[in-house]
Amino acid sequence: MPRLLPALALVAVIPLIAGCGSAGSGGSTPAREASIAQVQAPAASLVLHLPDLESGFAAVPKYTKPISLRDELKSDAPGTRAADRAGFRDGYAAFYANGTSDAVLSDVLLYRDVASATTVFHDTTGLAKLQAELHGRLAPAPAGTPGSDPIFITGRISLRGAYAPAYVLAWRHDTVINVLACWGLGTSTSHLLSLAHRQDAHITAAA
Repeated sequence: MPRLLPALALVAVIPLIAGCGSAGSGGSTPAREASIAQVQAPAASLVLHLPDLESGFAAVPKYTKPISLRDELKSDAPGTRAADRAGFRDGYAAFYANGTSDAVLSDVLLYRDVASATTVFHDTTGLAKLQAELHGRLAPAPAGTPGSDPIFITGRISLRGAYAPAYVLAWRHDTVINVLACWGLGTSTSHLLSLAHRQDAHITAAA
């Protein structure tokens, strides 16, 4: 898919947001979530799948793969590594493209307990780099975003000599950290939000 090559560099950067959650106190807290049952399903079952996407998309095998603890530790601040080592259970990334201009990256990190997931999600390492790569800014998450303490970046990428919109949304659903990125000429915030609800529904069904 040569026309997507200018955007593929983002695949290496966007997973950094998995440890870039809001430092605010909004949403649910670990104390209130202590009784929530762990999600036992594998992370690969919680990301977006082809039936969740519009026709024309296909998986890009090179970037659709498990995320190991070793991979996750690379993006951690030193103070977050203990929580990752203690709580990380599974991770998976799925990357899809439609062969024209649009791409979707769906990441899930699964933890053994809410406290570990919350600590990792509130690590802001990599956030500034991601914003710079996207020529973007932090913005309020779209109304109706699922989960707790969402973080939303709106930006743009250079695509075939023009700029196309790019969006990244991260949220925590109990013990699961979610990252969803969409970019291309056909994407929009409403498209991003629709996909976020489809991804979050996999977690609800597995709980």
